[in-house]
Amino acid sequence: MMKISARGPLTGFPDWPDSKFYIQAALCLLHFKKREKIPTLREALDAVVYETKHKVVWLDMKVPNLMNKVIPIQKEFLEKAKAIDRTVEILLGIPDDITRDDYLKYPEHETVPSLWKYQSRKQIDATQRSGRQGGHWAL
Repeated sequence: MMKISARGPLTGFPDWPDSKFYIQAALCLLHFKKREKIPTLREALDAVVYETKHKVVWLDMKVPNLMNKVIPIQKEFLEKAKAIDRTVEILLGIPDDITRDDYLKYPEHETVPSLWKYQSRKQIDATQRSGRQGGHWAL
């Protein structure tokens, strides 16, 4: 399983919200320990689909209000994998109520593969009663 996670937003700079130029400038400053470039979500999923044998990718959604940007990319790469007869699950990780609410607002969210983190047995039971699968685990 491959986990792709964001610790905080790269948007929301005080004077330049959603400015592609400044987001790209910020990304140029970020890197891994050995100075490797941090890939974009598209670059990471492209590598998963075309260059690895990974079967599951978990998109760890730590930043709320990004579903409208992430879900289309998720769907794009699920289609690309299907087109080359590649079995890959790309799951949205739903860690909390804020992210869940954002997910539920997305049109046709029922068709979007997701993995929800539940805090209580009550939440798991409610999910299972609705006909969806649910369980408890710790990572």
